[in-house]
Amino acid sequence: MARKMTLDSAIKQAQAADKRVEEAEKILASAKKKQAECNKKVEEIKAEIDRERFDSIARIALEKFGANVTAQKFGEILETIMINEEVGEYIAHEKSRLNSENSDIK
Repeated sequence: MARKMTLDSAIKQAQAADKRVEEAEKILASAKKKQAECNKKVEEIKAEIDRERFDSIARIALEKFGANVTAQKFGEILETIMINEEVGEYIAHEKSRLNSENSDIK
């Protein structure tokens, strides 16, 4: 027959459960802090990549048109380069998709 729980043993079990909850909350808080740090780092890296990309586009514009390029002309160049890059990415994606479909058929 099962032993009847006493008040003292019930209190001890409740205290142990409270302690486990507190430990879990600390672990969760630590994980959330780490998550925020990682997200911040991701945003910093993305910003750096965007800066490098913009700088390389600016170099291309200077090489092609010299220092006398107007803001409007630079904007047109930038738009053309971005469109070409997006088209290239789309073509690569479609080739990849078609290749995977063809390999599924075989």
